[in-house]
Amino acid sequence: MKSFSGVNVHEVLVGRQPIYNRALDVVAYELLFRSSAENRAQVTDGDAATGQLLLNALVEIGLENLVGNRLAFINFTRRYLMDEGLLPQDKSQIVLEVLEDIEPDDEFVNALRRVADAGYHVALDDFAFSEKYEALVRVAKTVKLDVRALNRQQLQEHVNLLRQRGVQQLLAEKVETREDFEFCKQLGFDLFQGYFLSRPLIVTGKTVPSNRMVALQLLSQMQDPKVRLEQLDTIVGRDVTLSFKLLQCVNSSAMGLRRKVESIRQAIMLLGFDRLRMLVSLITLNGFTDTPQSVMTAALVRGKMCELLGHALKRDDASSFYLAGLFSLLDVLLSRPLEEIIKALHLADDVKNAILHHDGVIGEVLSCVIAVERTEWDGNGCPGLTPTQIQDAYLKAIAAVDESQAAVNEQPVK
Repeated sequence: MKSFSGVNVHEVLVGRQPIYNRALDVVAYELLFRSSAENRAQVTDGDAATGQLLLNALVEIGLENLVGNRLAFINFTRRYLMDEGLLPQDKSQIVLEVLEDIEPDDEFVNALRRVADAGYHVALDDFAFSEKYEALVRVAKTVKLDVRALNRQQLQEHVNLLRQRGVQQLLAEKVETREDFEFCKQLGFDLFQGYFLSRPLIVTGKTVPSNRMVALQLLSQMQDPKVRLEQLDTIVGRDVTLSFKLLQCVNSSAMGLRRKVESIRQAIMLLGFDRLRMLVSLITLNGFTDTPQSVMTAALVRGKMCELLGHALKRDDASSFYLAGLFSLLDVLLSRPLEEIIKALHLADDVKNAILHHDGVIGEVLSCVIAVERTEWDGNGCPGLTPTQIQDAYLKAIAAVDESQAAVNEQPVK
């Protein structure tokens, strides 16, 4: 963990190993949980490892940065496969790998059938044939066979059995020698993965932890079928990092977003309830509790004060003012240049230019707010607003943020 201007910045890691076709073109990657730069899994809790990997891959680093337009094979535990609400919404690019230690009871098989019928690509990992896995084979599109765990006769038998049952793709994993590769190719395997072809590499990124209480509160509210968009908007707006992660999800290539985002509320609408639930669930399950409170508070006050001044100017887009203020400290939070961060998000041009260059009315308001925050305001620089309006907005913003943070700390989660 690194520190930047008093803010804890965590390095996030994802292992990535290429998967090749018969022509030795890279057609997919397996994404692997990594907790350190040692390039070993070190998994002690499968659910936590799956959740952390999904959060790092889909939100922190971004699937497009990890695999481009190729498939991403990811290990999923029983818990995730039994709850479609925890699964990524991108059914075209993510392959759900069923771990070999999952018991294929009727409940699980029925859940996996629902997942496959919903359009997900299911793969069986480290497969060794047994009658109890018969139902899983009928569901899977891809089966991975461990070249090191099966001798050549067993590999031949498995290929025959699986082809007879209609498996579309066979993947040879742990291919460590040219002899292994040539033999598996002769047997008719479609895909290949292993040290002979390429070892896993680690891809890194940086993140700032979110306020776990905010995530818990949001998750709790989302269980209510009568919850209103305004309630979700209010809760998300209490945490700048959660708001940023939401924008990262909206901006991912999997969303295919064409409209630019002007507010958190619009981002929630574009993201959709299921994706929002998945994001918040991942944050909650992975227990982010270390919040850089002073910078978080400063960002929240900026956002609220900008919003209040937007209302004072009788602007219909006051939520855009809020977003500009909220995200104006992302460079401090993420220890990256602000221009690099903002340009990677799909923000409306007036919001983006306000944050980066203080252009336009939103930019003028943001400049004014920053000057007040630094006690450098001389009473000028905010056309259309009186000094009294500006001072009132500052005091109200501080009071509103204090009140919302107290509510998060004190309100029990249902």
